[in-house]
Amino acid sequence: MLSRGSILVVVERNDEALPVFTKACILARQFRAQIELYLCDAEGGNSLRHAYDQSGIGTAASSLVEQGKRYLDALRRSVDTPDLAISVDASCETPLYQGIVQKVLMTGPDLVIKSVGGGNGGSRPGPSLNDWHLARTCPVPLLFMGRHAWRPVPRIAASVDPTEQETQGLARQIVDAAAQFSAACHGELELLFGSGAVPGGGPSDAAAAELRALAEEFRVAQARVHTLAGDPAQVLPRFVASQRYDMIALGALTHRSGVTGLVGTLTDALMQVSDCDFLLMKPGTYTRASVATAHFSPAAG
Repeated sequence: MLSRGSILVVVERNDEALPVFTKACILARQFRAQIELYLCDAEGGNSLRHAYDQSGIGTAASSLVEQGKRYLDALRRSVDTPDLAISVDASCETPLYQGIVQKVLMTGPDLVIKSVGGGNGGSRPGPSLNDWHLARTCPVPLLFMGRHAWRPVPRIAASVDPTEQETQGLARQIVDAAAQFSAACHGELELLFGSGAVPGGGPSDAAAAELRALAEEFRVAQARVHTLAGDPAQVLPRFVASQRYDMIALGALTHRSGVTGLVGTLTDALMQVSDCDFLLMKPGTYTRASVATAHFSPAAG
């Protein structure tokens, strides 16, 4: 997925900028990947979009883009990275998630990295509404970075649903991605499965067989395969809260409709109880949800 590939690092002007960049550099070294730092000034774009006087907006937007690039250049120089290929780019678009998706479509990175919760204003932990929209529409794997550094031997979990309800092949895709991170970072890989069975019961024969096959293929010891009975939205967060994972890989989309259709209550619940990193994956057959054309983009780098 990432070996000798490219990583798009979304930078926001907050306290998470340096930790996100630093961790991205660590991953880039492990995967021998190149980095592009990207800043999308959605707040500035929104202000210009609603300006009473629309004359000179192009010049103002270009100025915001240049300011963003200077910020990224300063961030790049703040970390000793002579061994890494790092470029910078900025744009002035709103909403933020659309600017990021457009950048992804233009440059085709293998992975997008972003801090969690930008735009929450500290009102609640976990992802912002913009994060959920990004998770829904981002056409490549998305790594939401938490607030702690990985340990020397990171614990990496793949949360999978090997039942017929899940998109065919997605469980293997999730485990494969988690295994690549584990191998590159010399970590320990575990499998998590909320079976939905009544307490004391077990998963279906087909699900159990699929889980065993995944464990065998990716050489995960049975002691590191955790099948949890009960409602996954309840038992998985409780289990994750009791662990100290450094990263959890899971599916980005949900089969439920309505409000939970953005990403799903399970993902939200997991991200509320743990400050680890979350790698959100989509099926290989995923077709990007259409991005609304009504967005402001007067200037880009």
